[in-house]
Amino acid sequence: MNTRSNLWKAALSCAASVLTSHAATLQLDHPFGEPDAPPAGPVPWLTVTTTSSVPNVVIIEFMTTNLTGGEFVSEWFMNLDPAMDVTQLSFTLQNQTGAFILPTIGQATNGFKADGDGFFDIRLTFDTSGTNEHRFTAGDSVRYTVSGPGLLASSFTFLSAPDGGDGPFYSAAHVNGTGAGGLESRWIAAVPEPSSALLLIAGAGLLGRRRRRG
Repeated sequence: MNTRSNLWKAALSCAASVLTSHAATLQLDHPFGEPDAPPAGPVPWLTVTTTSSVPNVVIIEFMTTNLTGGEFVSEWFMNLDPAMDVTQLSFTLQNQTGAFILPTIGQATNGFKADGDGFFDIRLTFDTSGTNEHRFTAGDSVRYTVSGPGLLASSFTFLSAPDGGDGPFYSAAHVNGTGAGGLESRWIAAVPEPSSALLLIAGAGLLGRRRRRG
């Protein structure tokens, strides 16, 4: 009986953890701006995920999902819920995969423009000098713990402020080293259409939902 009781308690604890955990994923698969060659690999070329299981803390991971060869990211832009103050967010490195130089992180409400798109609240600026050992390139990823008042996994799934002919987008990035000889570059983004940019919000309501039978 004790063993069964302990197993039941463990199951309830696990279920509670799942029900309070939330995640969001944005896939950057839409080229925009100047008509240079996009990345050569399959879409999505880049992916950013946010997860949260405790209040005011989010794990955010940036991944070069399908970059190939010498392609690398020079800038990556994100948005924040406009009801929140982006300057109150604190970024702490959790881990990185790859030998690239860590990016500088800029935080300012509508403070950063992504080429022909609008304005974003967060910009990661990666090193572009030297060889790919310094660059955020194929196979690399970086994960941060982000804390701030009222922060949720879904707090980063907001569209850029309009300005220009492209967008609005959930996220945008500049990929260098594309095209013949790696001499071109292309802007790419996560777009609002669910068929192009998969914005996945997982939570208890989705897990527990059942279809009604007629």
